[in-house]
Amino acid sequence: MCGIAGILSLSEGGRPPVKDDLIAMMARIGHRGPDAAGYMRDRHAALGSVRLSILDVAGGDQPIRTEDGRYVIVFNGEIYNYIELRERLIDQGDRFVSSTDTEVVLRAWVKWGAAILEKLNGAFAFAIYDRKNRKVVLARDRYGKRPIYYTRVNGTLYFASEAKGFLDIEGISFETDPAHLATVLGCWTPMPDQSCWRGIEILPPGHSVSITAVGADTPQPFAPLRFAEPKPSDSKQNVAKRTRDAITESTRLRLRSDVSVGLYLSGGLDSSIIAAILSDMLPQGFRSYSVSFEDSHLDEAPYQKIVAQRFGASNNSLPVTARDICAAFPDAVYHAEIPVFRTAFVPMFLLSRHVS
Repeated sequence: MCGIAGILSLSEGGRPPVKDDLIAMMARIGHRGPDAAGYMRDRHAALGSVRLSILDVAGGDQPIRTEDGRYVIVFNGEIYNYIELRERLIDQGDRFVSSTDTEVVLRAWVKWGAAILEKLNGAFAFAIYDRKNRKVVLARDRYGKRPIYYTRVNGTLYFASEAKGFLDIEGISFETDPAHLATVLGCWTPMPDQSCWRGIEILPPGHSVSITAVGADTPQPFAPLRFAEPKPSDSKQNVAKRTRDAITESTRLRLRSDVSVGLYLSGGLDSSIIAAILSDMLPQGFRSYSVSFEDSHLDEAPYQKIVAQRFGASNNSLPVTARDICAAFPDAVYHAEIPVFRTAFVPMFLLSRHVS
């Protein structure tokens, strides 16, 4: 998963970023990256990363810099098509010192700028610091799988993968925004640009924002939703084939990893389809993870067993009781960072902790 955090001085002659502030921010989100941590700091900015190692476990620590030191990146997530992008960059003369997707994003940004954003297939949030121009660019994937929050106080901008990263920063208060709360009450979730707190912004999905000493620009979309026009002449067979090909390719790309890959298996349609595809790609079998419930009306364990047996998965099931859900609810809300109205996300939280 990983986590990123950073500080940028917004005023000419302002005080340099405080190292202890950055360390405190990284500590608050340390659960996102248990494998490694690193940071850089100069007079104008500080960037930190806590890393969960997926690609290039030994050589992918962050921040990553260009050879001349001008550009620095901290990155959260995974770029599924990084191999193809890496090959394009190598063909154009780039040389890499690691095999991680983070370096691919950095070198692609240096070569192509913001145009690279719409080419990225993945789940990501990252910050790239241009030390020459004293500019930080924040970007978030098109579906918002990886969050990034930012706020300003006393002439300084702070950003982090989770709002709780700001808890130890003097002058930042977590005051509920009534307009955001009204949206949550009406829709059960905030809108894409709502954080639920006054003065704390969240970058909307599919957007980037440039921040300099002058301040932050308006976030700009790089991936507006587009829907292909239906083809009346398409047969059901053609539509089914295209759908299967798209899901198969998505699954194949997500198997790119230097650590083991598992499957969350609910026993429902989506995860069962993915299990079927994995059985073709991984004939040696794969590991899956499920939850079971004491209430037979909610329990899908029988279906999970059928799917696991049919497609050769070694399934690990976690029993979850009502007492477990009650006990874990405060921790789950702490990590959700938004008001919630039901407990359906708590078993997923418990399963994720179990898998970890």
